[in-house]
Amino acid sequence: MQALPDAVQARVNYDSFDGLRGVTALAVVIYHMAPLAGTGQIMPHGYLAVDLFFVLSGFVIAEAYGPRLRAGMGLRNFMAVRLMRLYPLFFLGQVLGFAVMAVTGHDPAALAQAFAAGALLLPLPVSFGEIELIYALNSPSWSLFFELAINLAFVFLVLVTRRRLVQLILLSALALVATALRYGSLDVGWNLGNFAGGVPRVAFSFLVGMALARSAPAMRTGNGVPLVLILVVLTLFVMPVTAWWFDLLTVVVVLPAVVYAAASRQPTGFVSRMSRQLGRISYPVYIIHAPLLHLGDWLIRTWHVPPALHGLAWAAVLAIILLLSELAVSHYDQPVRRGLPRVLDLMRRPGRPA
Repeated sequence: MQALPDAVQARVNYDSFDGLRGVTALAVVIYHMAPLAGTGQIMPHGYLAVDLFFVLSGFVIAEAYGPRLRAGMGLRNFMAVRLMRLYPLFFLGQVLGFAVMAVTGHDPAALAQAFAAGALLLPLPVSFGEIELIYALNSPSWSLFFELAINLAFVFLVLVTRRRLVQLILLSALALVATALRYGSLDVGWNLGNFAGGVPRVAFSFLVGMALARSAPAMRTGNGVPLVLILVVLTLFVMPVTAWWFDLLTVVVVLPAVVYAAASRQPTGFVSRMSRQLGRISYPVYIIHAPLLHLGDWLIRTWHVPPALHGLAWAAVLAIILLLSELAVSHYDQPVRRGLPRVLDLMRRPGRPA
């Protein structure tokens, strides 16, 4: 790839964003684990974590890659970078999903079909006797499809004026309102019946993230604001309100305000170190937890674990998810991402004459 000036490559590291990502990824795990564990849903709005991820993504990508694209990075190079960042762990999630579904006795033909489509990033609805998920082997993968789609659109969006960006945000907000009214919530985009609802979800939040990056506040150090923002987000997720307007208020007003405030504070000391570690494992936690939860559920039922020990068993499952997420980063994702550019360079070189 073409080298860019240091001024173009420079970027601030937002440890406060890392903390939000990590805690929010854990909230998603609890959101999916609670029904399996029989505790009742203790994170009824955990699905809104995805909207926070999209706002953070729009902010970070606009700041990190906006200058590079305007300096001539190009569509192919940008998407190659994004795929190298997202695909290795995405693929690992598909492999884990395939393995767990195979072990638990699902139809091999349907598994092969779902794996082939998933490996190619294609949203193919496959039914295993339940709701037709568009990524049946690893349900959270749906958001990665929309993330890559909006990343592709970003190559063109990066050139729009502030006024046009505001217009696009307003249009996507109207679509978001229509989506909330149509489905009764913003828990959409993940199956065949509500797939179309994922478009306004990613469009609005990503565009808002872009706009926030263009007007980012001056950064100061301090731990109070980042910790309060994490508490605000967790409070939103546990609110026992089942109304479409609550989802809209959270996504349109509160989450953008949280990201803007987080951009103004850089945590220090222990909070900074913990935030970085949470950010480090946030993506693997998000993208591999679903198959591991289903495996844990199957083992608990198969081994007839006494109900009195279910809490301990699920705590062990959560600990295993965290451990495997760290191992996935250090022993799989990072080595693969280091090696991929070299492999691609070798593939681009013309063959030597005989």
